Amino acid sequence: RTLGAVTGVVDALMEKGILPLVRTVGALVAKVCDSITDTVVFIIRRTALRVLKPHAPVPVGNRITYTLGTAIDVVRLFFHRLFRRKKPIRLSFVNVLAAVAEDADQDLRSISRTVSYGLLMFSAGLLFALVYMLTR
Repeated sequence: RTLGAVTGVVDALMEKGILPLVRTVGALVAKVCDSITDTVVFIIRRTALRVLKPHAPVPVGNRITYTLGTAIDVVRLFFHRLFRRKKPIRLSFVNVLAAVAEDADQDLRSISRTVSYGLLMFSAGLLFALVYMLTR
């Protein structure tokens, strides 16, 4: 019923010669929307999603330990100048934090390997026990 009404409207528009005009206006609107979309995508790529230049690698440790160590060194220098200590701390916290992070990373890797091996042995023993119980 509604399809017949739609085809009737289309036939009436065809007889009056308005359908080509509607088609042309629709194509114009589609082209404008397409160009607006392309412009928005271009602007977003130029501003928010631009390709950043690669960062220079940090000299010691990773980026977090280097930044945190540098901040602690700045605070240390501030306190040395503020209180004028006779024996200032000459230790660089960048190197200390890098060493601590490296040790923690190695410990975590060895623990994860050990836990993986332990879980593998546990599952093999559980499988053996289940097979033993099922066959008895």
